[in-house]
Amino acid sequence: MVDQLSTSSLLITRHNPETHKSILLIAHTSFYQPSEKWEYINSLLIEGIIDDILFEGTINHPQEKEPVRNFQRSKEYINGLEQTKIYFRENILIEQSRCIRLKSPNSPDYIGFRTIEFTNEFRPGSIIAIKISLLPQIRQSIIYLEQLLNQYTNSTSQFNKIIKQLTLVDLERIIYRTSFEEQSDGKGFDVYNIPDYGQLIYCGIQGQISILDKIRLFNQIKHPFVNNLKQGNWLMKYISNRLKIHPNTKKLGEWYENAFEYISCLPRLMIPKYFDLIITGSYYILIEHGYKLMNPFIIKSSKFIRSLSQTTIQLLSFINNSRLPLISSNIVKPNPIEEKDEQTFERIQLIPSLAADFPNLSYGIWRNWGRQTFISLRGLLLLTGRYEEARYLILSYGGSIRHYLIPNIMYDEKNARYNCRDAVWWWLYSILNYTKFVVNGYEILCDNISRIYPNDDSSPKIVDSYNQKLHYLIYEILLNHIQSFQFRERGAGYYLDSNMKDEGFNNNIGVNLKTGFIYGGNRWNCGTWMNKMGSSDKASNKGHPSTPRDGSAIELVALCRATLSWIINMNKQGYFPYDYFQISLESGEKIKIYLNDWLNRIDENFENEFWIDESNSSEFVNRKQIYKDTVNSTLIWTDFQLRPNFIIASVIAPEMFNKTHIWLALKQVETILLGKYGIKTLDPNDYNYIGDYVNDDDSYDYKRAHGFNYHNGPEWLWLTGYYIRAKIYWSKQQNDKIIYKQTIKHIRQLISSHIDLFMSNDWKGLPELTNSNGKFCPYSSYVQSCSCATLLEALYDLSQI
Repeated sequence: MVDQLSTSSLLITRHNPETHKSILLIAHTSFYQPSEKWEYINSLLIEGIIDDILFEGTINHPQEKEPVRNFQRSKEYINGLEQTKIYFRENILIEQSRCIRLKSPNSPDYIGFRTIEFTNEFRPGSIIAIKISLLPQIRQSIIYLEQLLNQYTNSTSQFNKIIKQLTLVDLERIIYRTSFEEQSDGKGFDVYNIPDYGQLIYCGIQGQISILDKIRLFNQIKHPFVNNLKQGNWLMKYISNRLKIHPNTKKLGEWYENAFEYISCLPRLMIPKYFDLIITGSYYILIEHGYKLMNPFIIKSSKFIRSLSQTTIQLLSFINNSRLPLISSNIVKPNPIEEKDEQTFERIQLIPSLAADFPNLSYGIWRNWGRQTFISLRGLLLLTGRYEEARYLILSYGGSIRHYLIPNIMYDEKNARYNCRDAVWWWLYSILNYTKFVVNGYEILCDNISRIYPNDDSSPKIVDSYNQKLHYLIYEILLNHIQSFQFRERGAGYYLDSNMKDEGFNNNIGVNLKTGFIYGGNRWNCGTWMNKMGSSDKASNKGHPSTPRDGSAIELVALCRATLSWIINMNKQGYFPYDYFQISLESGEKIKIYLNDWLNRIDENFENEFWIDESNSSEFVNRKQIYKDTVNSTLIWTDFQLRPNFIIASVIAPEMFNKTHIWLALKQVETILLGKYGIKTLDPNDYNYIGDYVNDDDSYDYKRAHGFNYHNGPEWLWLTGYYIRAKIYWSKQQNDKIIYKQTIKHIRQLISSHIDLFMSNDWKGLPELTNSNGKFCPYSSYVQSCSCATLLEALYDLSQI
């Protein structure tokens, strides 16, 4: 450790971690010709007992001789200074020193600082080394700290007993939690602020670990974080106090408080080291405990899979100002934990919700996104074994259904926006996966859904006033899609969406009875995940969806097909009591459409409608040997754009695809769309392609202004998970060992880049997107649920090989 006592004097401290003795070396340098009077050196305060002086020495010149002004180096031999006088002594008592004077007691029972003053003999060119030992009470504190550190390796210790009682939701509070999430508790806490550095990224100990790792790696002993620990006990009090105010983490907070009391007794120079030992040691045990609460896939997997699985802990928590709708009391056990609001006595179900991303979409009205929740559910909840939380999310969102849709964004149980067509299909796909992963998962179909809106025009209902079996709700959704329905968003207008044109609030959703494809939307709204609405008057893109994708979007057709296949199977096993829908035609005729017939129509028409082969002569064709992004969109040319959504479809409903065609299309993706980390959202040859996303672009450029190109080029990471899964599945179908071997090699190379990206991210997750060629995008979230979830799914598929 090096400190500067003055512009010309240095203090170098070496500490022996075994004997806990220290050596202080003070040097008064002479880098420049000294004047006859040199600067004053402040007194030195020492925490510890001064044992002795190992040595002291000075360089001077006799008074009768002139000081050395210009040293002349000999060309023949090594020469030194001739007009000098050397003083040097070893192993002397402090009372015998010429260079320093002790101005305080030095007995072991004196607990204050030892004050040393420098004499006039400690001139430029002087040096002294002092041996220091710890005070008895400090040695005792270190003994206690070592006993606490030994608790980490003792499975029956007090620390490990506390840890074993913690849930994954408790771990989220201890390790992570964003500023917004913490503030929602209303307890007066926020992320910790380091002077001359700024706010930590998390309130939990990951916020400290991300900095400590760098301090150790680069030996940044002068880092503001280290200085803050030396200057006071504020951070240690912050850590223990924020945990003590919550019942589930109170015991751990008290354990930290006890440890920090011993640390605060140490010399300030030693505090950062023991703080690091306590925090880092506990951090790894907490992380390991989290793995043990997950399923065998996580527990037995690689370090990267285990690290990535931590995002299920990060992103899933109960947030007071982002509560989900209450679920029915009449469900198969277990029911969610409940409590009452201390002030309003309102009933609260502690259902953890899934943040769409960190840090911005983690709180309040911006946290609960239907689409992102259910795209992520398989990877972040089912693969990690969080079946109860997955079930509660399915049932809670099910209660919010209106217009036969899951809300795009849900402010609370009575305020939601129903402006996306795809969230309900991702919800259905999540139920499908739940029944596959969970033992007796089909029982969820008989769970009651407490409907907030039993029909479109209902006033909000209180919980359990109108219950419906989940299987009937699914039937109702499918029936109305195949019957087709129209609605206008409630509250349509400027205050609901200040950018949307009036026509955009209208929705017409249904199924093409000829092809079986679901369709919906119009050119003035954007109801799929590519949902950027223009907002720049200056560039004239306000009210223009960047990617309307109306008509039949390819991934929605796949989600529908997968859902039909699943419920046909559930029907055969007796868990889904419906096998047909009776609908009315415009002529008034009523017809029955069986589930199998609907599914067969999709399979019979999919390749004919979506595949663009070499013989296609349409004027709108820009690329061949790809799948259309949509069918029957208003702007016909958008059907033919090369976008990555067919990758998703090829994983969700592979039965629709010709194996030769999809392999050719995936080659196109690898050559044209694949980036370093993510997948380009549009063909670079497309006129609308802009690879770099700048959300606050205030130019006149229609294609760029206000981030209009959000889904027209930037490379999204969640698509990479589906790309990997598609390559694994379809390379097997080619029945060629060389192709399969080359594919696995390609995938492992791609995953290695994601490992680097994850490890370099202080937030410990994967971002939403990057700019072109994998460049960092400052407007992207640092952690996105979909990015982490789909890569976990890809790694799961890879582990099954």
